[in-house]
Amino acid sequence: MQNFKERSKILQQSYDSWSKGEEVWLTRNDVEEVPAVEEVPVVVEEPVVVKEHPAAEGNFDAIRMPPAMRKRGRPNGSERTVIGLPKK
Repeated sequence: MQNFKERSKILQQSYDSWSKGEEVWLTRNDVEEVPAVEEVPVVVEEPVVVKEHPAAEGNFDAIRMPPAMRKRGRPNGSERTVIGLPKK
């Protein structure tokens, strides 16, 4: 409860100063120091070798496509209405 009263008092003082047109700075004094960052070793990666596809040279016969599949059965939306309810 004591912590709430202190914070409420600080907020009231800030509001009063702000409403009078005074410049208000909010800072935090109880922040712990950030620990120093250790040096990270530099990792050198080998370049990635990319094989060119035969189609990149214009040889489109080298592209293998799966066979065309015919659709069978009812269409997807035939059993439900527009909003997703089952049809009567």
